[in-house]
Amino acid sequence: MNSASPHVDVLAIGAHMGDEVAWGMSLAAHVRQGRRVGLLHLTPGEKGHPSKSPSEYADQKRDEAQQCATAL
Repeated sequence: MNSASPHVDVLAIGAHMGDEVAWGMSLAAHVRQGRRVGLLHLTPGEKGHPSKSPSEYADQKRDEAQQCATAL
């Protein structure tokens, strides 16, 4: 972590984008208590859609993860 990195109190780490949905209530509780929450996804889960290309699905998952982070 360098000085330009934002400080977080809670770092939620998930294998795939979208995993944060499972922890949403816990993360929201931390935010309500004034804690800064960060999300780290190890992969976008880009191979998880039967008909979309991996890059198209990864873009969709990034957009969804950003919406989730904004909502928190």
